[in-house]
Amino acid sequence: MDYVVKYQNRLLIERFGDLKGKLCYEGYYGRKKPCEICALGRAIESGRSEVHEVKTKDGRVYEFQFIPFTDASGVTKAVEVTTDIGERKNAEEALRVASDELREVRGELIRAEKLAAIGQLASGVGHELRNPLGAIRNAVFYVRRRIAKSALPATEPKVLEFLDIIDGEVNSANKVINDLLGFSRIAKPTVSSVNIGGIIEDALKHVPMPENVELTRDVDSSLPMVMVDAEQVRQVFVNIILNAVQAMPEDGRLGIIVKSKGEFVEVKFTDTGGGIPESAINKIFDPLFTTKAKGIGLGLPMCKSTIERHGGGIGVESKEGEGTTFTVSLPTQAV
Repeated sequence: MDYVVKYQNRLLIERFGDLKGKLCYEGYYGRKKPCEICALGRAIESGRSEVHEVKTKDGRVYEFQFIPFTDASGVTKAVEVTTDIGERKNAEEALRVASDELREVRGELIRAEKLAAIGQLASGVGHELRNPLGAIRNAVFYVRRRIAKSALPATEPKVLEFLDIIDGEVNSANKVINDLLGFSRIAKPTVSSVNIGGIIEDALKHVPMPENVELTRDVDSSLPMVMVDAEQVRQVFVNIILNAVQAMPEDGRLGIIVKSKGEFVEVKFTDTGGGIPESAINKIFDPLFTTKAKGIGLGLPMCKSTIERHGGGIGVESKEGEGTTFTVSLPTQAV
């Protein structure tokens, strides 16, 4: 228990020098007093083996195992077994990294297969539903014209009200079909050099901005041109802006900030809506996942697929109750 080294084997002497007769904490750790949490002391006091892991200044990792025993004279001592576990630790870390990468690749593969299957299904279902919806719309149009010339609107006002409901539901169904067909037809982008500010302004024209939503823009005038398909990127921006507006039914603020970042131009859309629940934040780009009462969850997956086809990226940060920020990165050079 006096911390004096009694014996070392050859390998330990080669690694740490001959410490026989010296204090272990001075020789091994360069300390003037025992370690605050001394595994050797614990082992001798408790009579149980203790294990202690240490990383040295040169980056090596050692495992010290202290095994207590009582010699023939009744003095309690400890055998210290020092194992260089650096290679094992490196192998474990490499295995962990490889496992994480494999899990990520597997997730991307599953997502790609899922997207392909949904795309095929979407195309078939979309076409099959368009015909009956078109027939319903024509029938509503005919009925509306016929009853307009009769006394029915005055005696039965509910008839026109229900016709309006049918019209509205047909429009909603058509939007779902358009999303399905749009998702199944994401074409390879035809890129050209485009001013990002112009795409943003064009996108804002396609989204009615409510009076209760304040819009702010911060677009650097010295931004480089981006190499994108303007029509496809505009549709992505429309989708993100529309989501932001819908997230602020009472009032709020939508901020659009555009900055240059290396070989990319970064566009941030920040709203002050209700935010995305933490449980959903990692799923919003998954096909068919949605937090909306109405919708099929293809808008954001379509945005992600479109931006990635351009060699860019899209990400999201959100805090429930405070708002959401979508960040879109677009290349300044063709990929």
